Amino acid sequence: MQVCGLLCTPRVSAEVDDAFTRFCVALCPVDQRDRLAASPAFRAELSLSQELGGLGIPRLEREARLRAADQWDHRDAVEANTPPEYVRLAYCQSDPVDPRAWRPRGMKAYYEATAESLADGLSAADARDLAWRRGRNQLRSALWAFAAVPWVAELTVDRVEWDVMWRLTFGGVSAEMLHRLDHPADGFAWRGRRMEYAVAQAIRECVPPGVLAISSQPAPERYPLDHAERCRREHVSPDGWKRADVGLAFVTGTTITLDVRTTNTQSASARGAASAEAHLRSQEDAKRTKYADYYRNFHPFVVDLGGAVTDRSYGALKLIMKEAAKAGGPRLQWERFDWAARALRRIAVAMARTTAWLATRAPARPTPPDSWAGVGRPSALDRSVGAAQTGGND
Repeated sequence: MQVCGLLCTPRVSAEVDDAFTRFCVALCPVDQRDRLAASPAFRAELSLSQELGGLGIPRLEREARLRAADQWDHRDAVEANTPPEYVRLAYCQSDPVDPRAWRPRGMKAYYEATAESLADGLSAADARDLAWRRGRNQLRSALWAFAAVPWVAELTVDRVEWDVMWRLTFGGVSAEMLHRLDHPADGFAWRGRRMEYAVAQAIRECVPPGVLAISSQPAPERYPLDHAERCRREHVSPDGWKRADVGLAFVTGTTITLDVRTTNTQSASARGAASAEAHLRSQEDAKRTKYADYYRNFHPFVVDLGGAVTDRSYGALKLIMKEAAKAGGPRLQWERFDWAARALRRIAVAMARTTAWLATRAPARPTPPDSWAGVGRPSALDRSVGAAQTGGND
């Protein structure tokens, strides 16, 4: 695309775009595939870069010339006999006084213009929903679950998990699915425990062996002077104050404590915030207010049901990896950032799996009190036992 984008004919672009569109259809859940034909804006959203909340599936007819212009100088494009209309679409004058000064229009400007046009023709309510969803999709690791690979067990998602993540990311969440996520039958305890384990396991798998010890529910390292008053406000005894989730003790003597929180940025309560990022930050602030005075080095880790985190939560992972690099040194400068990215990727996939299980699981049905299902009638049981003892002969 970068090499021949300025020279290929419209027929070539149309054939490739048709193949990419069929690929997008294959990625969609079955009941969402009509959206691609009914809404060109949805196909445009999928073509955006991940930085702007898309999957980067290109539209060759619109992007090929712009991508090629990033590689070709204007003079070279003209000398290669590029059609004048292609040149005008791919380049613009950088100096209105100098007719020889041209620069590429650039993919970044194209993506931004495409993103701004997505709300054209939508109602006010639909435009707000789109803005909220796209704001969430632009958070760090919000789309990392779609980069799952089949050859690593911890980074694999099945078809059901993919479909659930697609609906959370690009719309299509049913009322029943939203109710299951916001009002689970067993409460939020299982979801929280599952992600506490996932975060601890991701850190353990991505740091050098032997540099830290990980514990669950670490005891407070200190008590603030108003501890009794805090317990009174929370209606708990001074000895029953809730502990944080994960304790990390490094061989350097440094300790870091995390408390993991999962939240649904698509819920009605979250929509009261200014943005999805603002909602996540408010959850982080609440955790910090509750635990920061009890641990010397405390950091909240708040993750959306689709795997999205804020820069502050990702910063906690980077701080952990920085200390791990110091404990396991000497290390190259880039290694700790690679560890943090790999750990966050594992956490995002684990969150996708957990969310899919909650959204699709069949609730347990209580057994009627007078049911004999699976037990068998006593007379039948007696006859079968007698037959076994006599070898089956009466």
